[in-house]
Amino acid sequence: MYKTIIVACLLLLASAARAVELSVEERSGIARVAEPVTCGVPLPRGMVKSPEELVLLHEDDVVPVEIRKVSLWPDSSLRWVHLDFQASAEAGGKQIYSLDKGPAQKVGTRLEVNENPRGLTVTTSRIRVEVRRKGFNVFDRVALAGGEGKYAQELVGPHHRGLVAQAGDMEYTAARDKSSELSVESRGAMRVVLRAEGGLKSESGAELLHYICRLYFYNDSPVIRLAVTVENRDSVIENKITLQGLQVEVPTVFREKGVAVYIGQADKDISSVLGGPGSEAFIQAGSSTEYSLGGVFQGWSGGDPQSRDSDRLGWIGLGSEKGAAAVGLRCFWQMHPSSLEVVADEGMLRAGLIPVRLKKTVDLYSGVARTHYLRFAFTDRNDHELLCSLTAACQKPLTAVAEPAYYCRTSRAFGPLVERNLALYPEENRALVRRVEEEFDKGLLNMLSMVKSRTKNGVTVEGFGFLEWGDGMHHIWVNGDKDPRNIAWNGHYYDLPHITALEFYRSGKWLYYDYFLSRAWHLMDIQVTHFAPGNWMNGANRYCPPTDHVRIDPADPRDFTSAKVFVSNTTNHHKTQGLFDRYYLTGDERALEVALKAARYAQSFGAYSDFIQPRGAGFQVLTLLAAYEYSGDKEYLETAGRTFQLWRQHFAENEAKFTQGYFMVGFLLEAFTDYYNITGDKQVLDVIRQAVDWMHVNRPYEKYSNMALGIGLLASQPDGAAYLDLEKEYLETWHGVWDNPFKDFGLNGRGIARALYYFTSEAQGAH
Repeated sequence: MYKTIIVACLLLLASAARAVELSVEERSGIARVAEPVTCGVPLPRGMVKSPEELVLLHEDDVVPVEIRKVSLWPDSSLRWVHLDFQASAEAGGKQIYSLDKGPAQKVGTRLEVNENPRGLTVTTSRIRVEVRRKGFNVFDRVALAGGEGKYAQELVGPHHRGLVAQAGDMEYTAARDKSSELSVESRGAMRVVLRAEGGLKSESGAELLHYICRLYFYNDSPVIRLAVTVENRDSVIENKITLQGLQVEVPTVFREKGVAVYIGQADKDISSVLGGPGSEAFIQAGSSTEYSLGGVFQGWSGGDPQSRDSDRLGWIGLGSEKGAAAVGLRCFWQMHPSSLEVVADEGMLRAGLIPVRLKKTVDLYSGVARTHYLRFAFTDRNDHELLCSLTAACQKPLTAVAEPAYYCRTSRAFGPLVERNLALYPEENRALVRRVEEEFDKGLLNMLSMVKSRTKNGVTVEGFGFLEWGDGMHHIWVNGDKDPRNIAWNGHYYDLPHITALEFYRSGKWLYYDYFLSRAWHLMDIQVTHFAPGNWMNGANRYCPPTDHVRIDPADPRDFTSAKVFVSNTTNHHKTQGLFDRYYLTGDERALEVALKAARYAQSFGAYSDFIQPRGAGFQVLTLLAAYEYSGDKEYLETAGRTFQLWRQHFAENEAKFTQGYFMVGFLLEAFTDYYNITGDKQVLDVIRQAVDWMHVNRPYEKYSNMALGIGLLASQPDGAAYLDLEKEYLETWHGVWDNPFKDFGLNGRGIARALYYFTSEAQGAH
């Protein structure tokens, strides 16, 4: 239970009965019509105990919504819920909703899931989709709704394509795997999620990659979202697969001459018609600075997607009097090489996650995964504006967000956290708080600029590409050499996604939201390792900084080829909170799946006994507490407690509390602060006090701002006034812009957002 002061309790009780105001903002300049929205909302402790006690309103009208329990407070009231509803918005517009206490309204759903002889059939009232269980091919059949509940017009018929890969001049497909699995992962009034899992196999049955594909269907909607993950589960970590291609292919009925084809351009959509056999149309991004068009669009100009930064890029569609089909690929150019293609011969709708036509390969090492998010639409109207609205929406899907004051002081879901509002602080503390927050913003802008281009030791690197998107360059080992094995990446040092998620909650700034989501996406796929269940490395983390995304530092810094592929067998580089953040805020099941896998890995260590590097214990405990707060599983909390008791014993037996890794002490203090906030164990305060006092006396010249949170907790105690000045000393060292922009922002920025709480009038008035 969070240790809150009397004033906070009164504020919480007063606010518990208030409605949660949620804003849905269109940020792509593309009008949306009945777009499915999935979002997470934290609730104050004690507000409600069941989703049935909540109602969603828009302009006083009840909105059909599905509300799901996500996590609970210790008193069993709801802490987080996920909402699924549908929203419309003008281009650049905003709609306001209200989540309030009230009797739940029954949704008149037409969304159904039924077994069929080959798998599952989902009907939404707009489309009927059959999905195969064995030999998964994404969609086996898609038909449009006709009159009297019939689905007469078939747009997709049985086929053997779906998820396809090429390597070693051989083709592998998911459709060849006759042992694949298909299940209903989630079923509700507004949304159904199917989960398919299996292998991409050759004609001989050899498996290249493991895949997990989630298909999202929505009540009364023509839209299907796909989250497609491929994993290299080879148990030999040095092994890699050189992918020549990776596609999602859906053959359609649009094969005749004269079929209309549409492509989203940066400024506007363009259209043409397909000719006879062999006719095609495509848009492709070979880099972050160039996209081009071809086929029937040959001669149309492409451009620089990075400079134009348009969310209209990244969708393609085709249609006739039979109807229309389209697909959008999220982060189309950011995760280059990529393509979107239509081929007349089979009416093929193809999303090239690694397009064969570009002849660019990607090395996928053992333990590495990559997830792509696609949005398909099947409609009875051959209308390019409608197709654009339905599929280009994948770039910035509509979501519902609350005000910073609600996230922070009303919900209290993040413990001691306050929004950016200088009026919450006494006058004497405002200058420091203002400077700290300004430095956060400067640091974020600096990191964003370094994603676009960073030069070090004569090599310029960008943070765009199949493996690169979501990360940033850390170091170049040998001057002037662009070999990928010479490039060290940040690897999300100290859970940079979590740090920026907290700053989104505090500020409400979309820049933090977008940065956090892209970093958590990369952490989920690349930094956490993915092997078969039972492999000890499954759920571990890569070493930071990961050279070539997967390697430890070179044994000889003058020879980058001496950097070995490596999986960390400790929790020194573990980071999981950003994954839980992504799940809470967006409902991304893949993020939760990976977060829990990483939590089980951290749990496997039991009491963590490495006293040399405090970050190992710190990040193990932070992971375990995040898993406990999500699941309520007390084994996570008990293991965190055993690690704390080991450190308590270590402090009792050793005059030197730390022998190295002094910059890591703040991570340990943050973990123990969270453990105290949950358990109220007074022994924790004594251990934190010993750590702070020892560092202050023995390492006075090493002041790291990441210690501010632990010091602030001491300052909040009845006898802790002197620690408030010490906390200020440590926060004065915080800067957002560093020579090493990503690592040092993460290292020094940990805990600061919550440390500021102890300077508020509320915290200081508690005594």
